[in-house]
Amino acid sequence: MSRKMLWTAFAFVACAAMLWPSPANAHALLSSTDPQSDQVVGESPERVTATFSEPVEIAFGALRVHDTNAERVDSGEATHPDGDSEAVTVELESDLPEGTYTVTYRVISSDAHPIEGAFVFHVGRAGVRAEGIGETLLSGEGGSGTLEQVLYGVFRWGLFSALIVLGGAFFFLILVWNRSHQKQRDEAVDRAFIERWRKLVVWAWWVAVVATGGGFILQGAVAADLSISGALSPSVAGELLQTRYGLVAAIRFGILVLLGAAWIIVSRSEAHRAIWPLRQGSTVGAAAAEMPLPRWLTLGGIVLFGVLAATPGLSGHAGATDPVWLNVPTDALHVIAASIWIGGLVTLVWAAFRAYSPIESGPSAEVLGPVVSRFSDVAMVAVAVLVATGVYRTWVEVQAWRAFVEAPYGWVLLTKVGVFLPLLAMGAVNNRVLKPRIKNAVDSPDSDGSGMNTMRKVVRVEIALGVVVLALTALLVNLPPAKVEAGVSGPFIADVALGSDNLNVLIDPNEAGENIIHLTATTPQGTPAKIKGMRVRFRMPEEGIGPLIARGNELAPGHFAVQGRELSIPGTWILAVEARIDKFTNTHAEVEVDVNP
Repeated sequence: MSRKMLWTAFAFVACAAMLWPSPANAHALLSSTDPQSDQVVGESPERVTATFSEPVEIAFGALRVHDTNAERVDSGEATHPDGDSEAVTVELESDLPEGTYTVTYRVISSDAHPIEGAFVFHVGRAGVRAEGIGETLLSGEGGSGTLEQVLYGVFRWGLFSALIVLGGAFFFLILVWNRSHQKQRDEAVDRAFIERWRKLVVWAWWVAVVATGGGFILQGAVAADLSISGALSPSVAGELLQTRYGLVAAIRFGILVLLGAAWIIVSRSEAHRAIWPLRQGSTVGAAAAEMPLPRWLTLGGIVLFGVLAATPGLSGHAGATDPVWLNVPTDALHVIAASIWIGGLVTLVWAAFRAYSPIESGPSAEVLGPVVSRFSDVAMVAVAVLVATGVYRTWVEVQAWRAFVEAPYGWVLLTKVGVFLPLLAMGAVNNRVLKPRIKNAVDSPDSDGSGMNTMRKVVRVEIALGVVVLALTALLVNLPPAKVEAGVSGPFIADVALGSDNLNVLIDPNEAGENIIHLTATTPQGTPAKIKGMRVRFRMPEEGIGPLIARGNELAPGHFAVQGRELSIPGTWILAVEARIDKFTNTHAEVEVDVNP
């Protein structure tokens, strides 16, 4: 396969992964409501409360209550009751008349993804439209669509790539290039490297700035369910700045501006001689050897990039998972390690290798050999950190082997590991096989330089695989953690067939002990199914437990609940649901659930 065909194939895989449409389900799940869904309450409630499986942010509409004429009956702003970030409540008008009321919610999960839905409750008795008007209300508010989702994925991938390249170029300069036998390098070689290094940094900075600004606008569009033009409103920006994602994006943008200003200041100072040649006739190699990067500039760059590396985690899964104080630094360290390795590879190919064209044994190998050798050693340390932090973050988001195959997050993560393993193997080959051959080329003038040529080819493949890994990472950010999808953590939610109807099963909190099991049957049209009664048989075959029989209490048409301690032992349980349609007809459904300790 030719080099052009290879890059085309990898680009196709990367784009396909990056633009793979995200699932409709959100990262936080609605676990309970008060009043309960479809519940008939005797008196007009003072407020409505929705509780989710993880913290949510109140923005872009939050909680609204409508009567059957689509008139708002809530009063005041939605709030977190008693500071509980997992719950949202809104006050209602007093003395609501009898009938059905529809509650719509649109909030932002703690990892920046919008959640919307609807449920109904009834005052006194069900109204003429007992199913509510949630479908009409939600469909009438839509504005964002496939275009916004695809562009959001593009900007997210662009941001990740830009941060990786920015960090890689910076660390390559201070850890590799400026520490690899500077005095042996020719001035022309140093000048060629620095000029290409400058272009790489400038391009990465611009991509990071554009991706941050574009991502901010698109997050507003997705969160508020607006078109891109609608998201340009100052009010949307102000609302978004009140969310964690918006605040983190503003901080990132500020740091990038600060880095740009520092770049201009340093370029006009004497310190520029240690970074890039701006004056003709300056001896760059000698200047760099005599005057390395100032310590304040090095430390400042490390601190600023450390904060930049933490921003994806702060606005994503790591910032939403306890303990945040451990998960965010671990995620930042993961980004830094990836920058040193993958971003360093890009710098090696774009700037270092291009400083010698074509690369042959002899004088050029004598100078570039130490650079490659030192980068290989630095990269191996970075890889060790990358693997360690990656294993920890995987455990935090997955927490069970079955979650790898039961959730899209697990599928994508396995794919990422499948791409990463050959990438890891190539790094090991570079360090253990090619690096000694390159050292031999430096020590032996008669060497044919095959080690250096082979490494150039291997590094290009490594970069291509790195592009795919970054695309898969961008996709993972937009997927619910596997532990949530597979029911390893938080409430269990599943939909199964109940004859010709659908049965939604919600087990909260899905932990050994007392649970409440909501069984909601709906027709294919979404209306409550006509069910006379329900009962559940609980069995745990592995332990020989059951069947334990419990009868459901009817809360509303088609909605039954079982509350008790039947699920008292952690492990795999089988729930057999029997629904009575009429005096002579029953329908059945079965669901398997793993109850958490």
